[in-house]
Amino acid sequence: MKYTKNDVLAYVNEEDVKFIRLVFCDLNGNQKNISIMPNELSKAFDEGFKIDSTSISGYEKAKKITLYPDPNTISLLPWRPSQGRVIRMFCDISANDLLSPRKELKNTVEETGLDNIHFFQRFEFYAFKLDDEGNNTKIPYDKASLMDIAPLDKGEKIRRDICLNLLEMEIETCGSFHAIGPGQNAICLSPTTALNAAENSITFESVTKTMAAMNGLEADFSSSPIENEAPSIQVIGISNPGEKTIEYYNNLKAGFETIRKYLTNQSASFENTVECEGNITIKGIAYSSNFYMLYSDILKTISGK
Repeated sequence: MKYTKNDVLAYVNEEDVKFIRLVFCDLNGNQKNISIMPNELSKAFDEGFKIDSTSISGYEKAKKITLYPDPNTISLLPWRPSQGRVIRMFCDISANDLLSPRKELKNTVEETGLDNIHFFQRFEFYAFKLDDEGNNTKIPYDKASLMDIAPLDKGEKIRRDICLNLLEMEIETCGSFHAIGPGQNAICLSPTTALNAAENSITFESVTKTMAAMNGLEADFSSSPIENEAPSIQVIGISNPGEKTIEYYNNLKAGFETIRKYLTNQSASFENTVECEGNITIKGIAYSSNFYMLYSDILKTISGK
C-alpha cells in the first residue's frame, strides 16, 4: 500500500504518535536513527532533516547530511507504549556527491527494469544467556538442534515474539524453527521486492535484538560465535524466476566476484554458494553487509549489466 505525506501526518495526529524515528544506514550498512517530534515532521518531508555527519562512517567529509523520510516505509514500533507511540520511516540521504546506498538501489531497480523480481530470506541467529550485569555469556539458551521441539527447544517464545512484532510492522514471515546449533534459531520471510528485502534485513536484526533483550537474552548475529558449531548466516534467493532461471543463474556465475564480498566465507566457491532448483538461492550472506548495496549488486549481476 502506498502512503503519502498527508497520510502519515493524519496517522501521527490520530494515533497519538509522539516520536518519529528517521532511520538510515551509514556506508558500512549500520543502522542509525534520530527521533524527531510531530511538529518537525511536515518540514522534514518538505525540506529534509539536516544532521551532523562528522562521526557517521562514510559521511564524515560531508559534515552534514539531509534525511528525507519515505512515507511508504511508515511502521509503528509495536513494543513501544500505546500512549506516546513511536513510528519509524526509512530515509533517503542527500550528501552532496557522496553515495547514498538507498538511492543507489532505487536507481538500479529502475535501470535494470527488475522491479518485479521478488526475494525470499532466511535469517539465523544464536540466543545466549546474560550474566547478572547483562553481558553476553556466550552460553546458549538451550541444547536443541535442527527442528527440535519444546521443552528441548527453548526458543519458541522468542521466535513467536519476533514473528508477531514483524507482522504488526507489515513484514510477513513464512516459517520459523530451531536451527542446527545449540540456541540457534531460524526465521524465514515471505518474498518481496529488492528495496523491501534490504530494509527487512535491517529491521529484522533490530527487532530480533529487541525481543531477545526483552526476554533476558542476547541475539548474536556474528558468523561463528561458538567454535565447531554451525555458523549464523543469511540466505536469500530469487523467488520463482521462471523462464529467466537459467539466464539469471549463468549471469550470477559470471559475475560472482561482485557477490563474493558479501559472504561470511569470501573464499567460498560459486557451486557451494548458489543453488538453482526452481528458485535461485544464495547462501552465506554476512550480516555485516550493506544490504542496499548487496541487492543493488545482485540486480546488476543477474541482469548482466
